[in-house]
Amino acid sequence: MTPEQITTILTNLLTNGGVATFLSFLVRGLREEIKYLKATVSAQDQTLKVSGRRNGRRAAQQVRFQYDREGDLLYIDKVPPYVEQETEELGDDVIARLNPTTGEIENLEVFCFFPRLLRSDLFSLPVTADLRTVGKG
Repeated sequence: MTPEQITTILTNLLTNGGVATFLSFLVRGLREEIKYLKATVSAQDQTLKVSGRRNGRRAAQQVRFQYDREGDLLYIDKVPPYVEQETEELGDDVIARLNPTTGEIENLEVFCFFPRLLRSDLFSLPVTADLRTVGKG
């Protein structure tokens, strides 16, 4: 919502509906925003442990899923992104960030994520994964 739209709504509410209507509208909007923020925080805090190999030994890594609502991007990160990573476009608006030494995919960025959820067809990524529960080899 633009500042001009907000100003128009507030002017109409205060002029036509009075302060009580305005406060009711404000509280309703704040409740919806709180619901959205709780859902966003919950979604961003969801992590999944997967196993990986470093120098021949098994090491647990977290995979973090983060959704940027404003940019409509889904980030899937095994490690925090860093400058040295190489970038490869996988097609269908999916970008992979690769370890410059091993070529292993460390991060994925899925552009235009929300419309994919609305499609009736299956959404898949052009990568493979070895997922395991924490503590199991």
